[in-house]
Amino acid sequence: MKIGTIPQMAKELKRGEYVVLAEGETTGHFHGIKEEGVVLLESPDGKRYVHNSTKKTVLLIHQEHKPIKVNPGIWEIGIVREYDYFQEMERKVVD
Repeated sequence: MKIGTIPQMAKELKRGEYVVLAEGETTGHFHGIKEEGVVLLESPDGKRYVHNSTKKTVLLIHQEHKPIKVNPGIWEIGIVREYDYFQEMERKVVD
């Protein structure tokens, strides 16, 4: 979700070759952005943000699906959840 500003207490996380937004719990796959000028931040409450400070659209890659375009700006990263109607519970989607 695109937001206007980065929360004041958010800290930049270390990056390697990619800015890794999320890693698969079971497969080892990841969602990552390789371009410079993109940073990942985390606030004390555990929320994560990606800041694309470039003037261009960058690609978010994953090993199992097509790249996703990420426009310049600040984006809050959400966690996908699903509801199991048989067990009557909500849970985090695992990759």
